[in-house]
Amino acid sequence: LNSNQATNQNTNKTKISQARRLVELVQNFNLFVDDNKVAYIEIIIYDQYYTEIGRKLIRIRSEDFKEYINAVYYQNFYRYPQRNVLESFTSHLIYRAKQEGTLVEIFNRLGIDKDGNIYIDLANGADESVRINKSGWVVGRFPVLFARYSHTASLPLPQAGGNLLDLLSFTPLKNSHEECLLMSWLVASLIPDIDRCFLLLEG
Repeated sequence: LNSNQATNQNTNKTKISQARRLVELVQNFNLFVDDNKVAYIEIIIYDQYYTEIGRKLIRIRSEDFKEYINAVYYQNFYRYPQRNVLESFTSHLIYRAKQEGTLVEIFNRLGIDKDGNIYIDLANGADESVRINKSGWVVGRFPVLFARYSHTASLPLPQAGGNLLDLLSFTPLKNSHEECLLMSWLVASLIPDIDRCFLLLEG
């Protein structure tokens, strides 16, 4: 072999090794696909002591996933995968998700299940959400999948004992009719998959 052939062979071996390592890193991760054939992966979130503190669902074809897999690869092998290897791996993973992934309904911040329970994603490190139904509300980890994006901010934990009517002290409305409209709009804004009117504030 001449020097060019030897270099090409070494480069190909490096690419194969990196691709195999990437596949092994996510071999136990859950893959999903939604009704629009968008592929997702459920990644594991660790704290500084490498203890699992939650999970997060992200699109495979996204900057979030690219940053995550680069970070995990570096933590394990002290280097980053080549860009073209990572791109090929991403395409392979999307294909796997579409062929083998679980078909699920994926929500953004608000979700509702077949029993009419409403869920609000808190997007916190504990992977918690708020379940709301006619009996009240409770915070926990529920089998509802939410997509997370780089701009998805966490919400504070709700506190019991509040009163929605307290908000009226911040809104100088003209009469009880307008107050009723505002309260109805606020409640309806937390119900997924229904038509809503726009709230236009003036003054």
